[in-house]
Amino acid sequence: MSGRRNLARVTGLILVAIAISGGCEESDVLAPKDSTMTLTAYPNSLDFPEGTTELSVTLTAQVLASGGFPQQGVAVRFTSTAGDLDSGGEAIKTDWNSVAQDVLTVYPEDPTTIDVTATSGTLSKTVTISKSGGGVVPTDGAITASADPASIVIDGAAGRTSGTSEITAVLKTKAGAAVPLARVDFTPSAKVDPSFDRTDTAGAATTTLTVEITDPVSVDVTAQASTLSDTVTVTKSVSSAPPGTVIQPGANPTNIIIGVGQTSGTSQISATVRTSLAGDPIPGITVTFTTSAGTLSAQNATTGNDGKATTTLTLRTTDVGGATVTMKVVPESISTFTVVGLAAP
Repeated sequence: MSGRRNLARVTGLILVAIAISGGCEESDVLAPKDSTMTLTAYPNSLDFPEGTTELSVTLTAQVLASGGFPQQGVAVRFTSTAGDLDSGGEAIKTDWNSVAQDVLTVYPEDPTTIDVTATSGTLSKTVTISKSGGGVVPTDGAITASADPASIVIDGAAGRTSGTSEITAVLKTKAGAAVPLARVDFTPSAKVDPSFDRTDTAGAATTTLTVEITDPVSVDVTAQASTLSDTVTVTKSVSSAPPGTVIQPGANPTNIIIGVGQTSGTSQISATVRTSLAGDPIPGITVTFTTSAGTLSAQNATTGNDGKATTTLTLRTTDVGGATVTMKVVPESISTFTVVGLAAP
């Protein structure tokens, strides 16, 4: 009888091997019901020394058939509650020794315990990895962001088309102690480099914000560590226009009609500053307006995010012939004008 049982067991293993070799390309081969699994993590305890930004843990799952026979080609999937798995959640097949291995990368900001689970069919095993050292962001802590300089001035005439500001985020506990090795993410990621940094012994993480001449007049940078965040605003101005800049004039209305019984009328004068005739608007540059007749509500105005600066022209009935309004930016060679007429009602 025992010989028949052994023959049946061997036959079963051969069938499993045939199934594995014949079907692994189409679908994962999972462990049979009577299999057993063990899961280990080495090391299973991590201590982050100062300056270390990541540590690795080797995960080993072994799947054995009933009676301890090896099973090669069985698909095992690893999942974790934190960190990054080399497998990315894809199945790993056991080798000739019935072993499937994955590597978990753990970061300082990850929680103090991480659960890793290996599954194959109905089999499932979980191991817990403990972590100590810096990088854990306190939920009741605080992060403070600052910028140096807080205001960027771009001199386009000197060939400069952008400016920079250093952004610093300081992370502290509720008691005011610095939190080292914590990850701080900065946004907008397209405007900062690097997009994240780890706090030093003073709890500070830094990045560099780059603002282009065509960017808005202010940029908000947010520093975030876990659930904690703070935002700092960096303003931008343009002291002079780059070569090729054009000013597109406008007046609304182009003819001021002074009604019966009225002594004056108004027109909104606009100047849109662009890098070229069909180029992007330049926010944050000062436009100087002058008029040959009448009065202006403002002789200097700064362009908004649409590149447009405005002022209001007032003409009286005595301003026969209307007015020519000139608009300039630095350097003064960049200028244009618009004519506003005075019409009878």
